Amino acid sequence: MDRLVFTYEAGKASVVEIRKDAIDIYNYSVLFRELLKVISDSGTKQVVLDLKQVNAVDSVGVGLLARFRDTARQHGVNVAVVCTNKSILKILELLNMKEAVNTRGSIGGAIIDPE
Repeated sequence: MDRLVFTYEAGKASVVEIRKDAIDIYNYSVLFRELLKVISDSGTKQVVLDLKQVNAVDSVGVGLLARFRDTARQHGVNVAVVCTNKSILKILELLNMKEAVNTRGSIGGAIIDPE
């Protein structure tokens, strides 16, 4: 099975490309486990989830983004979601989750400079 995520470093952040057409109930468990590996294996303090290959997110997918953000925070990791897909952004907006999952328009705009 192909990995659902590809991770690389960009400055002080770990960028995680979600390599799936949709984030939904069918890949929730596997994807969440993959994301947890990123925060436990890398030692990073910032994760940027890149959704450029994702075309659809259902309510379960939005829940995954929120749950990952909360779990990462418990580990002292900041999370940002990079998304430019208008359909996904609309769903996040309708569910009042656009700001909650720290949505940004670019990877560069999502990376926080260390103080």
